[in-house]
Amino acid sequence: MEHIGRYEVIGELGTGGMGTVYKCRDSRFDSFVAIKMLHSQFATVDEVVTRFKTEAIAQRKLDHPNIIDVIDFIDEDGVLAIVMEFVNGDDLDALLESANGPMQWERAVNLCSQVLSAMNYAHSFGVVHRDLKPENILVQDIGGEEFARVMDFGIAKVIGSEKLKTVAETQMGTAPYMSPQQITSAKDVDHRADIYALGVIFFEMLTGRLPFDGDTTFTIWNKACNEPAPSVLQLNRSLPEGFDAVVSKAIAKDPADRYRDCKEFREDLLRVAGSVGAGAQSASTTSTPVHSISDSHSAEPESLVAPPQQRAASAPPSEVGPAPVQRQPASAPLENPLEGLRSAPAKKKQPMVMIAGVAAAVIMMVAAGLFFFLGGSGPSDGGLESGGPEQAGKKTASLEPIAGPTEVPKAAPSSPAIAGGLNRNESAAVKPTKMPKPDRVPGSLVVNWKPWANVLVAGRPERTTPCTFDGLPAGRYEVKLAHPDFGFETRSVEVPSGKSVRLTGEFERNGTLSVNAVPWATVFVDGTSRGNTPIKLDLKPGQYKIALRNPTAGKLEAVFSVQIESGVEKKISHRF
Repeated sequence: MEHIGRYEVIGELGTGGMGTVYKCRDSRFDSFVAIKMLHSQFATVDEVVTRFKTEAIAQRKLDHPNIIDVIDFIDEDGVLAIVMEFVNGDDLDALLESANGPMQWERAVNLCSQVLSAMNYAHSFGVVHRDLKPENILVQDIGGEEFARVMDFGIAKVIGSEKLKTVAETQMGTAPYMSPQQITSAKDVDHRADIYALGVIFFEMLTGRLPFDGDTTFTIWNKACNEPAPSVLQLNRSLPEGFDAVVSKAIAKDPADRYRDCKEFREDLLRVAGSVGAGAQSASTTSTPVHSISDSHSAEPESLVAPPQQRAASAPPSEVGPAPVQRQPASAPLENPLEGLRSAPAKKKQPMVMIAGVAAAVIMMVAAGLFFFLGGSGPSDGGLESGGPEQAGKKTASLEPIAGPTEVPKAAPSSPAIAGGLNRNESAAVKPTKMPKPDRVPGSLVVNWKPWANVLVAGRPERTTPCTFDGLPAGRYEVKLAHPDFGFETRSVEVPSGKSVRLTGEFERNGTLSVNAVPWATVFVDGTSRGNTPIKLDLKPGQYKIALRNPTAGKLEAVFSVQIESGVEKKISHRF
């Protein structure tokens, strides 16, 4: 590509999901410009084209030293492009990456205060950026002074169509800067979404990390909506103490708890920075106990180690001194009484005892067999004892010194009583294969949600529809569905044992509201400024109060009540 309209293309500056930015030369004024050209596949989508034009017109109205100027808009031969002033500098994202950690807080305050000034000005015109992030803040060096310049107003708002699934996916890099209201409901997005994003950016500048991060967009969104943000002071001890309250207020989950506007945010930020002397003293005093605690812990292990004398005293009795006499069974015959005092000779006699025991067991089993073979036909009730008390006593006495093997011949008799016991033992020995109980057989869940959704179930890895979750124990599950355009939805599903359950549905589609007024008007939706006419808004189905205000026409106001329906466009036209 050699030309975009009358502008000569010098080279490509960058590309993204929505379009490509080129460095070009304006032949008319012999100056450089930056041109953002919409990708051709989106130039035929009416909704994208309308929003692209609307945002270009909105930014063209803004004239502030910390906002990139829009010079021209190109709409010819299927080409849509925004012509902006060319700024030679790096974006804030590159500066944060090169810092590889926290930025000096004085520098962070300087840049952030400039961006807050720019956004306060934009908000006064009813323009909400909605996609503030480090990549959209250029830093320009002029005479050794750094100047922040905001660009790309409202580009994220261009995304709102089912046809733009791939574009929505490319926008997930901005998830850490999206307020909970942007995540859960586009209806509630106003200028306080920009305040939240700037709070996250300031957090990142002060600490070198994000307040909410994760491997997936869903994880980041879930943390942003449900988990408290960490303290900047805990992550960077060198910061003035007051910064913790400033950041916490800016990124509060409830918009009502945030700063009312960027002016209040900026004033509070500069107030804390102005009290740097007291803040530095506070920071040094809070860091002192950390070292003292560390020193006390380093001495603690020595006090916990027992001296050698104590370890010997606390040793088990068996380790203090051997007692060979106690290890010898009292009933074992000794050839020499003195041998009982020596452990070695006693160990030499153990093999002989074991041999004698085995021999006795064999003799006993043979005797038992002869007894039953010769003992006649009548069953006896006493097993071995059926030979008479005297005979049984002799056999018992002869087996007493044998400690272990006596347990083997006791199971030999086959009298009815013992035979019954053997049958019971035999049945117990045959262990049947354990089958899982019916209520413990896992089930599965199949999810298909339109147009598509990221799905999270029971802590399993996040998946994109259509998807299946196998091996789920029977029970009730909360299924979380997320989409960058439609926000969060939660469904409760009962998964029966051993069965597969299917969850299908679709996100509720927004309706649209087109507003036009003559000569012009600022549009307020339920009391919140949404921009100037002509404007086209995406709204969730429901009842809305629409107010049109024109301060130059005698401060006139027109109020309408509009019912927005899913997938339906409503129009308002008014002449003051």
